[in-house]
Amino acid sequence: MSKRKTECAATGAHFEVEKGYRLRKAEYKVLKQLLPTIGFAFQKESHITDFVMPSEGETTRRMRIENVKVAVDGNTGVTCIKGFKSHPIKGRKGRNVRFEDEKIVSPQRALSFILDMMNRLKAPIPYYNKTRWHYQGEFNGIVVTITLDHARGLDHYSGHYIEIETLLALGSEEEVVQQALATIEKLAAQLLANRRAKISYRKMLMKTWSKCRVTKKKKLQKVPRQKLNTARVNYKKLLKRVAKPVRKPA
Repeated sequence: MSKRKTECAATGAHFEVEKGYRLRKAEYKVLKQLLPTIGFAFQKESHITDFVMPSEGETTRRMRIENVKVAVDGNTGVTCIKGFKSHPIKGRKGRNVRFEDEKIVSPQRALSFILDMMNRLKAPIPYYNKTRWHYQGEFNGIVVTITLDHARGLDHYSGHYIEIETLLALGSEEEVVQQALATIEKLAAQLLANRRAKISYRKMLMKTWSKCRVTKKKKLQKVPRQKLNTARVNYKKLLKRVAKPVRKPA
């Protein structure tokens, strides 16, 4: 496992300061060429499937299957990541600041987690896919990661997006968090014309999930047993497809 991946896994719980924006296809193509010329080096290209558990409020429970196709360090293959996210700062000020805790698990544990959640909810688990290009560099003294996404499975939200983020240690002062957010907003203003930030992928998915209806409380309505059994079989096939070749966790 590469040093970069090891450091990320060792971080475990951290704060993530992030802003995302929708892109036109032409902008997406231009940014792929532009970012390396302004100090943001290409890191990897990943194909990602995110299974997102319906939740109330602003918390997210997610199982990510990431298949790295190309990486500058040669570290390709599949990683399954169980994640939890929440917003520790309430109100508009904390909209772009998240507490995040991630753990690498085996493909077998990933499948068990998804099937167990289906049994508990009596409904299929919403999911979507995206191809993600990762870039990393420094801006105003802060290490920043920029991802360019081509998201699918989100109905009219499907398309191209950019996310600009930096990670901070737990316990960071609010002043440090706000400085990081200001830096990200400044970088976004340089890369893009004035535009509105996107809503989270979780919200996009909950608004458009077509396999079964989602109530206003973001709880899945129960589906007939036969449909649930069919979903279990299809999810097992999906996990096998996206998790080849398998890279075992450290």
